[in-house]
Amino acid sequence: MTRIQILEHQLKTSLTEDDYCSITEDDKSFVLAKAKQIVDGYVNYKSGSELDYVVCDIALDMLLNQMTNRVDRKPLAVPSNVASIKEGDTIITLNTKEDDKTEKKTSSMTGMDAYYIDTYRDELNRYRRLRR
Repeated sequence: MTRIQILEHQLKTSLTEDDYCSITEDDKSFVLAKAKQIVDGYVNYKSGSELDYVVCDIALDMLLNQMTNRVDRKPLAVPSNVASIKEGDTIITLNTKEDDKTEKKTSSMTGMDAYYIDTYRDELNRYRRLRR
């Protein structure tokens, strides 16, 4: 089986029909290429068929993470600053000034390559070659 066939089978068995249909061919080829890059970078050579299933597992995880990130989540209104804390009978006072709030944006994908390596490290270590 080719990597695309393996990924197709994994998607059909893991997703509902609607979710499966929402994934484009571009999405599949992108995650396969990205997973291959992660694996090749870790094992230090151009991977062959021996790592097909690991590459496809990583690609499937990437697609599932993308689908989870697409879910419409409303951000919680969390106060940003604590003005005071009283210990007896626990009183916490918060600053709610609008001018004190600063919006910080971070990428949800930061460090995801490392996450995939950590998740699949045992399977990949069998094929890893040390650099000289």
